Amino acid sequence: MTAIKTPLQMLEHWAATFPDQVYLRQSTGSDWIDYSWSQVADRVKRLATYIVKKEYPAGSRIAIWSSNSADWFIADLAIMLSGNISVPVYPAQDLETAGYILKHAEPKMLFAGQFEQAANLREVLPEQTDTVAIRGATSECDVSLEVIIAETASQRAFPQPALDDVCTIIYSSGTSGNPKGVMHSYRSVSETAPLLAATYGRPKYEAEGDERESAISYLPLSHAAERSLLEITSLYLNSRVSISAGLEFFAKEIHDTQPTFFGAVPRIWHKFKEGVEAALAAQGKSIETDADRLMVREMLGLGQTKTCITGSAPVAAALHQWYAAIGLQLRESYSSTETFAHGTYWNSDDPAIPGCVGKPCLGVEVKLDENNEILFKSPSLMKGYYKEPEKTAEVIKDGWYASGDLGRMDENGNLWITGRVGSIFKTSKGKFINPEKLEREIYKLPSVDQACVFGHGMAQPVAVVNVAESAAGKTDDEIKAYFTEELGKLNDALPAHERMSALLVERKAWTVDGGVLTPTLKIKRKALEGAYRAKLGDSVSGVIVEEG
Repeated sequence: MTAIKTPLQMLEHWAATFPDQVYLRQSTGSDWIDYSWSQVADRVKRLATYIVKKEYPAGSRIAIWSSNSADWFIADLAIMLSGNISVPVYPAQDLETAGYILKHAEPKMLFAGQFEQAANLREVLPEQTDTVAIRGATSECDVSLEVIIAETASQRAFPQPALDDVCTIIYSSGTSGNPKGVMHSYRSVSETAPLLAATYGRPKYEAEGDERESAISYLPLSHAAERSLLEITSLYLNSRVSISAGLEFFAKEIHDTQPTFFGAVPRIWHKFKEGVEAALAAQGKSIETDADRLMVREMLGLGQTKTCITGSAPVAAALHQWYAAIGLQLRESYSSTETFAHGTYWNSDDPAIPGCVGKPCLGVEVKLDENNEILFKSPSLMKGYYKEPEKTAEVIKDGWYASGDLGRMDENGNLWITGRVGSIFKTSKGKFINPEKLEREIYKLPSVDQACVFGHGMAQPVAVVNVAESAAGKTDDEIKAYFTEELGKLNDALPAHERMSALLVERKAWTVDGGVLTPTLKIKRKALEGAYRAKLGDSVSGVIVEEG
């Protein structure tokens, strides 16, 4: 049996094997700053030495509140090397929730970079918390990372962590209530990355002539998926990771990077498609030949991409088909923070089936309980929720994690998500409605960015859809006419009790700050219903267009 190697051991391995090979590339917006394996390892050791000299109790929590950067990677690895526990905070996190996380985690130190609430950091920062400024920082901090690197000599040796020690606490961006601190050990982190890489068929660079993976980091590293699939896995594959300076520079950065592995949420895939179609229309071109398909992939910056991952929400069939037509297959994945983004994946080369999330990844077992709730068992499973043993016991039983999602398995062993435990509601007519089922139908419309169905205690279910990304240039009358026709088609195909009596079309983008989305852009169902229910009572029918 192969010995388990921690991320720290992998960093040391590559720094010794390929010391001058570029590992991290930091975008400045106009140029790139390269960091070799040996440079990253040196900076990590210097920063870890600085942390050790603070003499915090072993296993202290240290927070990182920042957008992605090379400094984020370095801070995370230094926290590990110093024997402490990292606590990431989403760069888009609202102040109230961030305050809860920092109070709950009680960090001894916080690395502050670029994040939306930077001007208000002191309002929620616990007293006596040391602060270190990293790339993009605008908050007043005690010291900067660059000063620490310049003034601190690395100590010669650091003890290796025990595999069952807690490595990180990731606060899940739950759609209701306060987030829970998901504790992952070095064992779960270290075993997960190689299994994920093998599942996705990602190449490991070990010798001259091998293919080296190229990836770009732009989705929040505070999210389990980016942390697992990109940061941690890169340490096991010797990937070259380019780090975006922000969405305003992303189009150029992705062309510079030419990623071979790329992941995005459906909204981004949809936006890419719209951008290409607009550009082709302006040039009077169409997609007809293999050369045209390659041109479009290169236009997207995905000319070298071998694996495209999508997740977090359903992908419409039309979107799957469009990407397949240009030679890219969107492979759906499904997992959770509690499993460190290790779950199921469409790994077949057959055309993806919209709505299907594939088979279990290597090392993962999946089953359904008597109520069709999806249960996971794998080495990636969390140790539990920080300070919340009762909630841990509610979701982990006999080594199985209860996901809270409902599903079904088809005859080929593929998993389908059918709903969420507790989201089913009853109308005033006594009929039970599964909102996710209706939302999947709405998501088939190419113009819909996000959708939410509700109607507890109402005569019929109702829906709210957001079209902020796709409504540009369209009038309210055009939007109303389109959705009136589509709502009629949807309802004609539904049983009478599931037919939606009204549909509200929101042109204004839903945001995290608006309180209806999590930092990972998932809908907060109760919050959204609270915002729109008064406009969609039983006396309202048809299509309503807001914010024209």
